Amino acid sequence: MKKTKVLAIVLTLFISMSIPAAARADSSDAGTAGQAGLTIQQAIDMALKNSSSIKMNDYNIKSAEITLDDASDAVTYMPTGQADESVISAVTALESANISWNMANKSKDTEEDKTVYTVFKDYTGVLQALENLQYAEQAMSNARWQILMASNTHQVGMISQYQMDQAELQHQTAQNSLTNAQVALDSAYHSLNQDIGLQPDERPSLAEQPAYSKLVVDDVEAYAHRITESSPSIWQADSQISVAKIQLDLSAYANTTGNGYQTRKLAIDKAELSASSARDSMEQAVRTLYSSILNLENTYDLQLQALQQTEATLEVTKLKYDLGMATKDDVQTAQLNLSNDRKSLNSTIYQHEQLKLAFEKPWAY
Repeated sequence: MKKTKVLAIVLTLFISMSIPAAARADSSDAGTAGQAGLTIQQAIDMALKNSSSIKMNDYNIKSAEITLDDASDAVTYMPTGQADESVISAVTALESANISWNMANKSKDTEEDKTVYTVFKDYTGVLQALENLQYAEQAMSNARWQILMASNTHQVGMISQYQMDQAELQHQTAQNSLTNAQVALDSAYHSLNQDIGLQPDERPSLAEQPAYSKLVVDDVEAYAHRITESSPSIWQADSQISVAKIQLDLSAYANTTGNGYQTRKLAIDKAELSASSARDSMEQAVRTLYSSILNLENTYDLQLQALQQTEATLEVTKLKYDLGMATKDDVQTAQLNLSNDRKSLNSTIYQHEQLKLAFEKPWAY
């Protein structure tokens, strides 16, 4: 649990920007977040308490403790030389029980890390769905204006039937996009509500969103090695090597020969190969995450430049409109382009900060 609290605290460092009021849900929060809305930290706390998987891990830990106590009682002494099969079996059972108890604890830590990651993903999923809905509503408003203007000009013969049909098609497309955005928002809220223990139809107000910050890693290879060695799955793989070696040593004490001894020697080779493969896979996963994060950072820089250009275009268009050199349609189109660029930039931020969490705890990804 201590690791999860540290990870949750790290998350709060990503949070600095308030969501615009227009992008917030209308309903009240779950009651634990207060009038300001639900924060990421509050959502994490609620999810940790609500998780049935974490509760199951608690039961597994208690069960492993009982098994470990029984296995310990069954070992009357630790052999240092030749021993009976019953003693060898008891010592092996004790070592396995000890590993199982440690693994149960590590499994809980892993599940808590996964919960933190999932909540962050689903929380930002709602943020993105809200922004998509806001954009769809703006596009729908623009389509209404377009079809109104098209209808008026068509009646007086200023545009063709084909142009009128295109306006109607644009209106229908905007309507479909709005409907899809509403459905997507419901789905996003369902996922978040399931995480934090709320009813599917509840719509907690979200108070925060992650701020963008670049990933800083001095040596990705050293980092990949360090993270791999702290992985619960790697610990488990190494533990299997230890068990295999203990079984081999104890079988030597029992003067086990023939196929049984050779089988236990092969078990060590298999466990070592499995651990080596797991290490390679984990390190490669870290490298892949690092590359993906860098790609998103490049995308962010390009999108930020595009957003700044779109903002400038909107200001110029508004000025032209005031001078009678641009139409209302021009202004609405510029506003819609700005909303789309801002939405795209925020989507990149959410993905970037999400992958940074995965980079920190790849086993939760």
